[in-house]
Amino acid sequence: MIEVAAPRNGKIREVMVGVGDGVRHNQELLIIESPELSTMILAPETGVVERLYVAEGEQVKTGQLLACIGNSR
Repeated sequence: MIEVAAPRNGKIREVMVGVGDGVRHNQELLIIESPELSTMILAPETGVVERLYVAEGEQVKTGQLLACIGNSR
């Protein structure tokens, strides 16, 4: 199981996947927006989204867990 964490502080602008969705390596998962820039969060490996810890509009801090990706089924 792989945990995906926020690389910076910001606000979740868009969540592009849901729990149970299959994702491939480098697929877009969500976007974090801050005053300086927008950061696209990509899947670190192929698998299935097992958990989302955030929702659109939520503020996040650096290192906060965003999602959990498990092995492909």
